[in-house]
Amino acid sequence: MLILLLLSDKMSESTNSKTKSSNPDRVICQAIKRAEADLRLNYPILNNQDAIGFFIFIGSLIVIALHWIYYFKYSETLTYLHIALIIVGVGYFTSFLHELEHDLIHNLYFKNYPIIQDIMFFFIWIAKLHGNPWYRREMHLKHHIVSGQIDDAEERLIGLGLPFGLLRLAVSTHPFGALIITKEVSKDAKWLDIQRMNLSSAPVAFSFFGLNKLFILYGIFMLIFGNDYSIYLPIKHWYWIKGVNILICLPNIMRHACIAIMSNCSHYYGDIPEKSVFYQNQILDHWILFPFQFFCVNFGMFIIYNIIIIIIIIILNVYDMN
Repeated sequence: MLILLLLSDKMSESTNSKTKSSNPDRVICQAIKRAEADLRLNYPILNNQDAIGFFIFIGSLIVIALHWIYYFKYSETLTYLHIALIIVGVGYFTSFLHELEHDLIHNLYFKNYPIIQDIMFFFIWIAKLHGNPWYRREMHLKHHIVSGQIDDAEERLIGLGLPFGLLRLAVSTHPFGALIITKEVSKDAKWLDIQRMNLSSAPVAFSFFGLNKLFILYGIFMLIFGNDYSIYLPIKHWYWIKGVNILICLPNIMRHACIAIMSNCSHYYGDIPEKSVFYQNQILDHWILFPFQFFCVNFGMFIIYNIIIIIIIIILNVYDMN
């Protein structure tokens, strides 16, 4: 992930040197390989790839844990602004874990130590409460083979190919919105094993849905019955249901919505040559998309914008405490 942070500028320099080519795919791939070699040569620290990945993993989990500790310690005095900042903070560092999961899928870290990969997958799975990372590995590697085609199930299950509207919004914004269209996608992606995909994610899916729906149910009863809602729902459970939703469900809905919308809007679909990296993606860098980019762990200038936003969050956090 950190290699890609510096890769974009190097790659553009390499591709600019090749103004014309009968095989743009080869030019792109060669430019990426040259850029990576140059980066590793200029920044030897990047050769400690396993250590970098482990630092991102442990660091993200520690920061998320600190949010949990902070929330439950001061939960009785937190304002709505404070809660919003906690949701944003957890979502931001969970997005690092999501990118780390992607890199583990490609064996960028601990390639020779699958047991360490499995341990990292497990903790990331719990932090995200989303799809099974072991099954996602199969789906994502298949995505790179059929990217942009009608059987690219991974991208289609987050909304790619759907007309813009309420259905696409629902599929893209909820972590398990894919369930709405899974059967339809499987008609084109014959390789997709729906039953195994659903069963592999069932433990966290039921947990996510259960906690999220209970949170909504409590909220509805509070709006209708005020303080009398405890007649219908036990008040003693509201404390932890609210906490888990603020610290897991809501951050992940926000994080997933941002990265899913950016992903399914930056990939082409259905009308591009097969196995061509030249046509597979487009770049979305309009300023209005910066809030979405914040949860995508994007690279280049967006890192600077992320740092600025983090500083603003810290200032607001300190101001709110005072």
